[in-house]
Amino acid sequence: MSAQKLPPESEVVTWLQQLIEQEELLDTIQGQEAVLSLADLGSEECFLPAFSIDYISRRTSAEAARHVLGRLSLLEIISINKSISLTTGEVLRPDILCFNSETKTLVVFEVKRASETERQTVTELAGYEQELRNMLPFLGHFDVCFVVVASDWSTLLVHAVGSMNAWSGKQCLALRLTSNESGFGLVAHLPEAWHLTGSTNLPPEALTSIDLYLAYKGIDQLGDELSLNDRRGFVEDDERWPPRVVLSAMDVIARAGDRAGSHGFMMGGCRS
Repeated sequence: MSAQKLPPESEVVTWLQQLIEQEELLDTIQGQEAVLSLADLGSEECFLPAFSIDYISRRTSAEAARHVLGRLSLLEIISINKSISLTTGEVLRPDILCFNSETKTLVVFEVKRASETERQTVTELAGYEQELRNMLPFLGHFDVCFVVVASDWSTLLVHAVGSMNAWSGKQCLALRLTSNESGFGLVAHLPEAWHLTGSTNLPPEALTSIDLYLAYKGIDQLGDELSLNDRRGFVEDDERWPPRVVLSAMDVIARAGDRAGSHGFMMGGCRS
């Protein structure tokens, strides 16, 4: 299969310029609903968060995408492929620099055509932001937004943008560039989560489960003098089995889930 011919960056920048000037950029981006629904999931009362790396990465990227998408209307173009550096001889040239007069937000567009320049993405965006802060020292973290447009989102670029959102507190929207005979297109792209060790064969739609081991020390305190048969007889003859403390713990967990509006189930068992 022949490799897809990538369009020149100048053509993509010109196309984005036309969308911005005609107020059609936001309507052109597809897949916004999926990203926005994921960003709104954390505010629901029935949602139980997990504090793993993949959860933090995906949620912060979704929230950053929602923030930037809300600022892609009423944009005024400040510069196109011009250096914004105040230092003579230094080149800091964002593809498109816009200003949203309604939200008082600066939006920096960066188009990545070749995979060889992916390592420079974060460095270039950091340089643009720092130079803007040199000119406008009172800019906050939410006053500068980034939009990265790329046709090929490799692992390196995905992790770079995801780390910007998750660990650096930046507001960066990832857009996948598509091209066919009819022209260009944009699709909202959510950086993939980091896969946990040993879970590479799990499907993306797999549900996260939590295992709670409620240990009862009543039998173990008897020591090792009880044989396996004695232990089984003790369990079957004892009216307190399962122990009241275990049943109470399960009731507390179930009631807490009901109050939070969560849905799920709990299974109890014993291990000899």
